[in-house]
Amino acid sequence: MATGLFIGRFQPLHKGHVEMIKALSRNLDKIIIGIGSSNKSNTQENPFTADEREMMLELSLQNSGLNYKIVRIPDVNDYSVWFDVVEEVCPKFDVVFSNNEIVKKLAEKKGYQTQGLPASQYISASTVRDMLIQGEDCSKYLTKETLHILHEIKGVERLKKIYKKAEHNNPPTAVDIIIEYHDPDFKGIVLIERRDDPFKGCWALPGGFQEYGDTLERTAMKETDEETGLSITLLTQLKVYSEKDRDPRGHVNSIGFVARGTGDLKAGDDATKVKVFPLEKLPKLAFDHKKRIEEYLAWRAKNENS
Repeated sequence: MATGLFIGRFQPLHKGHVEMIKALSRNLDKIIIGIGSSNKSNTQENPFTADEREMMLELSLQNSGLNYKIVRIPDVNDYSVWFDVVEEVCPKFDVVFSNNEIVKKLAEKKGYQTQGLPASQYISASTVRDMLIQGEDCSKYLTKETLHILHEIKGVERLKKIYKKAEHNNPPTAVDIIIEYHDPDFKGIVLIERRDDPFKGCWALPGGFQEYGDTLERTAMKETDEETGLSITLLTQLKVYSEKDRDPRGHVNSIGFVARGTGDLKAGDDATKVKVFPLEKLPKLAFDHKKRIEEYLAWRAKNENS
């Protein structure tokens, strides 16, 4: 038996998180629960404070009988030193549980064992936030303790204000990544099947929105890991796409990257599937991603001939 570390943002805590913690604890003496991004709150990605998330955890686990400790793990803008912070704030642990390839590599570099997370039947916290904003019933996905805290802190009202403010600010910035998959030779590019609207069920390039404090490069690496499970090396930045009508959700500025990806494909976050497509057999694509790939092919041909 050993002590394990499990890190999540819990924005908000849902039943899938609790299910995961209980499953991991069956083979542990103790589990350390890390509240990730503990220094961030009142943003679209991190609307709830560390105090609120810790309260959700404490109340939801108070009668579980588990031996656990909750710690707060802040974000830093340099992945290379982030795990030093983890070691500093956490009690001693033996194994790190994560499906994040970057986290696993950083932990293994420090000499820790790593294990993947078991599958969960529950949806992502980002989808739960969208459901709360739309006034949908989330009792199937949230613990009664989380629902109580959201009521007490007027969490739904906060979410609506945050999202409304974002709509009236300058256009948000996103990244889209064309990932050349090598295993070890070039196999094609990586696409995800979208979990949510717009273009639910359609294939698209991996990507997502930049958070305050993150560089575009870090955003590209983080979104790739969350949606595909791959580690990437960025090769070049292609172009900024800023046309007002390119995204049905509103005016979004997007930066296109080309990257080399390695590792095992694993769909996550906003993706239901992830797959490598040969360049000659690409499916119909969401958004303006067909245009992106055409520009990528031109860039690739130029570099191959130079």
